[in-house]
Amino acid sequence: MGIWIPGTKEDEENRVIYFEFSKYSRREREFNKLIEAGWEPNLDAGGSAILKDCIIKTPAGPAFTAVEFWGALSLWRSRVTKGARELGVATGEIRVGHLVLTDGRSIPLADCEIDFARFHKKRN
Repeated sequence: MGIWIPGTKEDEENRVIYFEFSKYSRREREFNKLIEAGWEPNLDAGGSAILKDCIIKTPAGPAFTAVEFWGALSLWRSRVTKGARELGVATGEIRVGHLVLTDGRSIPLADCEIDFARFHKKRN
């Protein structure tokens, strides 16, 4: 099993979204902020949103990390996108070799640096 960019496989089309995070903050902390900001009582219907170990660094500077949804896909997707709107964080999806952002920008993946975070964790 090789390494692939989350959201590039056909069966991941609605299961993966990317959100922008600050290089000055831990992406795990930013992820938790998004989930908390998007919380609504009716969105606790099962499933989960999982932070993936893939970071896309765009040529213009912003970095995006992947979230994969399981279970109640539309509810978790709504929670993350609502949280992003509340916090002013850009989101996007992978479509035909591009990172397509909610503001309409389309960035070719070939122009980006792809980092798989799990391979850079410190081991004690």
